[in-house]
Amino acid sequence: TDTWESLRVTGVIADLPDNTTLAFDMLQSMAVWSVDPAAERYFNDWRNDIFHTYVLLREGADVAELQSQAGAFLDRRFEAGSSGYTSFTAMPITAIHLRSHREGDMRGAGGSLTTIYSFGAVAAFVLLLACINFTNLATARAAKRATEIGVRKVVGAGRGRIVVQFLTESTALAAVAVLIAVALVELALPPFEAFLGTDLAFEYVRQPGTWAALLLLALATGLVAGSYPAFYLSAFEPIRVLKGDVPHGARGGLRKTLVVVQFSIAIALVIATAVVFEQMRFARNIDL
Repeated sequence: TDTWESLRVTGVIADLPDNTTLAFDMLQSMAVWSVDPAAERYFNDWRNDIFHTYVLLREGADVAELQSQAGAFLDRRFEAGSSGYTSFTAMPITAIHLRSHREGDMRGAGGSLTTIYSFGAVAAFVLLLACINFTNLATARAAKRATEIGVRKVVGAGRGRIVVQFLTESTALAAVAVLIAVALVELALPPFEAFLGTDLAFEYVRQPGTWAALLLLALATGLVAGSYPAFYLSAFEPIRVLKGDVPHGARGGLRKTLVVVQFSIAIALVIATAVVFEQMRFARNIDL
């Protein structure tokens, strides 16, 4: 339109986060457009699909039932038989950011669930490597703590209390590692963002749930990594230990298995990294 309209500002909101799907600079009522003759066809023609439509369903509403009425609705409002070649699909608004791949989708800084799963799997394997390494080192150093365990058992400490002690130590170590990891992420994130050419947000101030997730991760890591050393070391017999008969490391079969798993994961990650590197180099140097 060539005319100007006087509008009244009825609300101001804070800046939206960078990763929002509903990115906008201004919101305007559709009532303003509906009085424009040039825009009338956008509102009265059911074949027009330029609008993103959001609906709030009643609590307990059946989404599948709503979806089943799409065909009859289009045949009635669009034209008879239109349900044979077009339709609409209901999708939760919380799923659009990662799961929607529709043409013309207003996804803003949309993400990829596949990418998240891929990086999550790599992180899980690296964490598993660390847990295996901790288990091997803890059991290999069993002789240095054998006397301590023997003395504690002689003065009355039960096996359960010793297990709790070792699990507490491993969990505390994991918690310290999480704090160091957060500090390293803060230092590495700006240059990593510059390398990727995108904005990444590590939100733990405005989203307290992040700290809860990190604490749960530290707890799970401490329990997983410390379980076998705790039960292995707490099983020492005090009489044998105080006589100098100290077991040397964990049972051979388990340690060999852990080492094999550790090296298998490490080799797989190296191979995957090499493949990705070669693919990126090929993409950069290919003759388009």
